[in-house]
Amino acid sequence: METEAQGPIFSDFIMFHRNQVPKELCEEVINAFETNNNEALICPGLQGRDGIKKRYDFAVRLSKININLGNEINKILEKNLLIYLEKYALGNNLFYSPEIKLQKTPPGGGFHSWHFEDGNYQDCDRELVWMIYMNDDYEGGETEFLYQRTRVEPEQGLLLIWPADFTHMHRGNMVLSDDNKYICTGWINRIPSSGDYGYSEDTQFKH
Repeated sequence: METEAQGPIFSDFIMFHRNQVPKELCEEVINAFETNNNEALICPGLQGRDGIKKRYDFAVRLSKININLGNEINKILEKNLLIYLEKYALGNNLFYSPEIKLQKTPPGGGFHSWHFEDGNYQDCDRELVWMIYMNDDYEGGETEFLYQRTRVEPEQGLLLIWPADFTHMHRGNMVLSDDNKYICTGWINRIPSSGDYGYSEDTQFKH
């Protein structure tokens, strides 16, 4: 996948936008993970289902450990979401980002099973997925899209946005070196026409 241009690149409804998070901010985000007290931990390492080891990573809610860093990432996300919505019309909807998940994948880790992001009733309001690589000083750890036959090499500051549906089945490949992989990731949800699903005006994006 070519990413030479500085502007966003669109391919198969995936947006690739390089250099969206400065190196210094990426390092601050990584340091926030390493110095948190684990109270915000939401992915506790090795996880599985029915005895099958599906993934090995750790994650925290960034806003719980450093709200200022969370706000900075959210500004970058909102800017890029608007770019995506200018390219692909998603109707007269309002969207919100429920959380920023800061994820650490250790050597040998990753989410190796093919999956998509709106595969159950609880997640049916997810329209888009987003991800930003916080570092790239490791081997492996690519993000691979099944039907698009695309494998994305990690690059610090690179932001991706793609549809949450089955058309964009994906997985995180194994980290092969003795270094950790860090990403920020989350979802863009459609605000339901009725009911309150816990969103707030602070996380609402309009277009």
